[in-house]
Amino acid sequence: MAAIAKMLLLDIPNLETLSVSSIFAFLFLLLINIKNGSIALKGVENTAKIANLAYLTPFLSLVVSAIVLKEQVQMRAIIALIFIIGGILLQSVYDYIKKTECF
Repeated sequence: MAAIAKMLLLDIPNLETLSVSSIFAFLFLLLINIKNGSIALKGVENTAKIANLAYLTPFLSLVVSAIVLKEQVQMRAIIALIFIIGGILLQSVYDYIKKTECF
């Protein structure tokens, strides 16, 4: 566990390495996500399911930055995605169990 924490801390980029394209991609994807989220929430009865889609934004931004900007996918990003997707799956399983129980 300590080795993973050390690897994650050493892998944090310096502010000098941020490029204009990285900042632009982040802001562009953020704005797209906000707009799509507001459209998706209009007229929906169960907003919790739509809100879970917001957690997929880091995954989508990682894929776009890897393909469009040719950025290298780092190990800490993969670990973070595992936690994000795991959280979404846990919530989905919890909701399914909660629905199927008869009270």
